[in-house]
Amino acid sequence: MKVFDNFIQILFDDGIRAFRNLKYRTIVMDDLQLQIVVNDKVELDKMWRNSRFINCLNLNVSTARRVIPESYVVNLAKFRDYVEQYNSTIFLFGGTLLGWYRECSFIHDTTDVDFTMKIEDLNDNLLANLPNATGMSLYWMLGRVMVNVHVIYVNLNANFMELSFNHFRKNDSLEISVYMQNIKIDLFFLYRDTSYDWVGGMVVPKKEKLRWFYPHVDELCSGNLLGILFNVPCNVDDVLKADYGSNWRVPHSSSTFQWDRSHKNIHRVGFWKAEEWEQVKLNNFGSVEDIVF
Repeated sequence: MKVFDNFIQILFDDGIRAFRNLKYRTIVMDDLQLQIVVNDKVELDKMWRNSRFINCLNLNVSTARRVIPESYVVNLAKFRDYVEQYNSTIFLFGGTLLGWYRECSFIHDTTDVDFTMKIEDLNDNLLANLPNATGMSLYWMLGRVMVNVHVIYVNLNANFMELSFNHFRKNDSLEISVYMQNIKIDLFFLYRDTSYDWVGGMVVPKKEKLRWFYPHVDELCSGNLLGILFNVPCNVDDVLKADYGSNWRVPHSSSTFQWDRSHKNIHRVGFWKAEEWEQVKLNNFGSVEDIVF
């Protein structure tokens, strides 16, 4: 067993596994010290399923100053912990997954953070309580979701207005963005079709629907990002190849990368109808400074 500040690694017959929040106690038997795990079975089963450890590659690490400092990783952990309160599991995705796997860090010129969750894992209370979550500011919710959301909004002139959204469907292109310490964290949702998984998004000014297609993400593993353990897709190579092509190991400037055009797996799938739009653009506070909790 190897103990880190935030997790432990244990070597099993099938390889290394890593665990957060593993509770154990030490007993002595016949002059031997034994460590006994005391987590309940349901919790332990879930930890085990997602525990297979994948090492990052530590390739092409830039020496340039990072837009997102490495110390920001603690905010990723706080956001992960918020989600896990609702028995939901998120995992690194997009540019954040690429940065972890290729460079063991954030890509030096990336400006935001990407997580994904399987849509069937979503707990509606997570969304309902998100506007009042401590330490983060809700920027928007996009897509369709069935949840009652009640927030208090104040604009820069300090005029209060209460907003309430009700009865949306959890069936299309859900996306959530929050700010933590002036850096945006995006949470996308993975939908399952027969032959592939997909993540939805939209070009908001155009009301245009986008989809990114991936091989099925059937299993989650674990990876060490800057000393903190996060879930990652076990088929990380296939996921990154879908997004960035076979040369994903070679860095490219983020300034030339267009989020709505440069991915290899992006498809434009139409536009939201005018009568749908109020059900799709659930919250848009315009700027993070406009939100008070």
